[in-house]
Amino acid sequence: MISKLNDDVLLSILENVNLTTSVRASVLSSRWRWLPWFLTQLSIDIKDFLREPYTDPTVDDHIDKAMSSLTEAVRSMLAPTHRKSIIKRLCILFFVTSGYSTEIGHLVNEAIEKGMVRDIELTSGLDLMPQDVSHESMLKHAEDLHNILANMCTQLNYLYLYHCDIGSDSLFKIDALNSELNVLEFVWCLFDRVELFCLPKLKKLICGFWLSRYLPLTLGDVPCLEEVEIYSSTTFNEPFKLSEFLCGTTWIDTLTLDFCGRKIWFQPEKDQLRPAFRNLRELRLHDIFVGFGLMWTTALLEATLSLEILKVEVYDHRCEDEEIKKRIYGERTNAPWQLSNTAHPQHLSLKELQIFGFNATEQHFSL
Repeated sequence: MISKLNDDVLLSILENVNLTTSVRASVLSSRWRWLPWFLTQLSIDIKDFLREPYTDPTVDDHIDKAMSSLTEAVRSMLAPTHRKSIIKRLCILFFVTSGYSTEIGHLVNEAIEKGMVRDIELTSGLDLMPQDVSHESMLKHAEDLHNILANMCTQLNYLYLYHCDIGSDSLFKIDALNSELNVLEFVWCLFDRVELFCLPKLKKLICGFWLSRYLPLTLGDVPCLEEVEIYSSTTFNEPFKLSEFLCGTTWIDTLTLDFCGRKIWFQPEKDQLRPAFRNLRELRLHDIFVGFGLMWTTALLEATLSLEILKVEVYDHRCEDEEIKKRIYGERTNAPWQLSNTAHPQHLSLKELQIFGFNATEQHFSL
């Protein structure tokens, strides 16, 4: 019965299976021989070329053979003499190796230049659960992370590190003079110290829910850094000084601080922030618990000289189970700043003020 299906239906089916299945199907009939080269959604995955089980593929005896086979598959599927249609989306999952990854890069670049591919997604490594990989293997990858960033993936634009852990009392130093990295994001990571020693093209830095006691980041040579976003609500995070974290940065344009409705997690400061806030144009204060009031934010405003946009978002989610939140995140902690009710920032150049969740209370009107 399947032989009676028209080509469009068969292509729709083949686009939802892996490449090896598509190729096997194509040999069943001379009519289907060229179907894989008509696919507009194409996924080539290293898992299809590895022997199973591959719980730790980095030490697999056949890794070189698997990458060789994958490279040949990429070459065949992108060959201009074989390709019968434009690929709307191409996904390639592979291992970064000095020889094969470079060859794959050349093949993909050539296909893009010839208009054969519209959208591409490249993924390095296998998507495995932590329990499926040995501790030694994960540590080995973590120790090589700097080499990957500094020497192997210099054209990378966006790096997202999630649940990354390189061991206690460890220093993760990024010194990548030739890196094109624009956006760096850390979420739920455990580092004792992270030193951004040199990232000349970095424009945006995001750090959320760090698992160490103090914010582990130290900024070095980041001359293009324009936007910083920090968010957390974990009870074990100690308050830190924004001025020390932003020390040496003078071109911050946009700063986002998200308190997730729990605690104000930085220490009282005002004048110390002026160097870092010198060019600050937009300040976003998100998820401030409704009961905290907003008077403390004036200390931040007094440190700014060129602020044009202030966005404040009040957190008032009364439907949440507060007891569960307390067990996870601890008690809510207000800003420990003592400010006079008559204190008001001077010489503000604000052009836009947005307050989401505004409450008609004395605490909010005092802003």
